[in-house]
Amino acid sequence: MGSEEVAKFAEAHLGLLAEEVRENGSDFIPMVHLLPGPASISTEEQEQHVRGAGAFDTPQTLDGFVCFLREKAARLDSLAALSLVPKASVAYPQVQQG
Repeated sequence: MGSEEVAKFAEAHLGLLAEEVRENGSDFIPMVHLLPGPASISTEEQEQHVRGAGAFDTPQTLDGFVCFLREKAARLDSLAALSLVPKASVAYPQVQQG
């Protein structure tokens, strides 16, 4: 697997994300999509998608979410990850204020 698979993965998910934004505006649940690599432990489709509702509420929840994603990415031998998070869902960090 290489850059062609990553490009196809990005194109497919960016298209789906664009459709969701058109349908729901900024009112959608943050998601992370992972592209499994050749040494992935799991081949289940549901393992490749992580909902991030509440992940950006506090430093603790963000830290836990990032740790969870790292573990899942390692299990899947992920070649790429793609995430779209509505700005309104991000309570931490708040670098956008000011």
